[in-house]
Amino acid sequence: RSAELPEEDRIRLGFVQTPQCFYDPDVFQHALYSESNVPNEQDFFYRTIEPAKTSTNSVIYGGSNTILSRQALEDIGGFYTGSITEDFATGMLIEAAGYVSLGLPDPLASGQTPHTYREHIQQRTRWGRGVIVTARKLRLFTRPGLSLTQRLSYWSSVVYWYSPLKNLIYLISPLLFAVFGLPILECNWLELVVFWVPMFLAQELCLRVISGNTLSAKWSGIYETSVMPHLLVPVLKEALGITLSSFKVTNKSGRIQRRNTDLRAMAPFLVLALLSVIGIARIIWLMTKLWAPGLVVLLFWLIRNLYFVLMALFLIDGRDSDTEPVKVIDAEPVTIKKTDAGGSSVFEGVTTLLTEHCVTVYLDSSEGLRVGDSVDLTVDTGTWKADLQGVVTAIRESRYGAASVHTIEILDFGTSEAEYLQILYDRIPTLPQTLQRDLGILPHLWKNIARRLARV
Repeated sequence: RSAELPEEDRIRLGFVQTPQCFYDPDVFQHALYSESNVPNEQDFFYRTIEPAKTSTNSVIYGGSNTILSRQALEDIGGFYTGSITEDFATGMLIEAAGYVSLGLPDPLASGQTPHTYREHIQQRTRWGRGVIVTARKLRLFTRPGLSLTQRLSYWSSVVYWYSPLKNLIYLISPLLFAVFGLPILECNWLELVVFWVPMFLAQELCLRVISGNTLSAKWSGIYETSVMPHLLVPVLKEALGITLSSFKVTNKSGRIQRRNTDLRAMAPFLVLALLSVIGIARIIWLMTKLWAPGLVVLLFWLIRNLYFVLMALFLIDGRDSDTEPVKVIDAEPVTIKKTDAGGSSVFEGVTTLLTEHCVTVYLDSSEGLRVGDSVDLTVDTGTWKADLQGVVTAIRESRYGAASVHTIEILDFGTSEAEYLQILYDRIPTLPQTLQRDLGILPHLWKNIARRLARV
């Protein structure tokens, strides 16, 4: 739009960064059976933080789903190749050259996240080390062209990757006293009430409000705890100048993943879980001898940390992926036509689930449709219309009257493959966009235990 303005008023636009749609659950949603309750882990960064960085012209060029100005790229000599996060570095150079960057909150493309815990750690290790080395090589605080607010904004991105050190302190501090009797803090119950309780309550409130209800203290704690042991050493190495010379590109092929227990990745959490149980038992024993409000807070802290550690173990344990990674839950009008020797029958219904290979349809009446029947079906959204051929592969009868749900495998797209893909993908994903109400910590813990016991 700036091209419509007089030349002196035009914006020198360097790049525009937008979020991606994620149609398949990320590793956290999937492994913890939370794909119906929790947004994608990257949503907070791309939909909240990036647009906010527009105000200081310090939007981070985050790889995919970015539109770059050719002139801006040529002015800085092309993509920066001295860092494994060439996108982050290139964006900083474009902004230092005087170009304006924009972060938009609306997703305009679809993509996939890492499918396994190990792939997730490899990706975040690359990001963390790359951001740290980029700030050092590009001389963040002395590079010409960057304003003070831009430097501080980019510095906050660097500091973020040192958070595993903070999380390690949060995990081991209560254990040092509860297990080994080494006091870390000295305070009375009044100081706890004045300082700790408001902090704890404000943390939950601020996370939900600032993130637009996409993040909570519970989910933030699970995520930060789960990556801490395996990000801490690489980040500290990079801080000391021991740079990563090669890296693996994250596999996002959409392949089916089979659960593979990684005991090496679990080892730090198994140790932390054991120490937490010992610490909890010891604090409970101390409370029978001496009542002190500080012990109550310490016990709460230990139990909370143990919950995060157990969730991290469940996350690493993983879960077999579905044969259909992309599932769209939506009600679109469908017409089904069955033709046989006895004539033709037409059924009207709505979709309940769409994938790349099949459609699930709810019908008020299914008299005459059987498993194995070949059918023609038309999905018409009003914008896109797809005429498909398929076969009924499953029928689930309703407990209420004659209604039933039919699964139809698509055998032939005909000339409508592009239209069907538009129906499937031209939308905001039906995965949660905000945190959905759940039943809290204990039911969530039990669900993960029960699901794992059921698959044994």
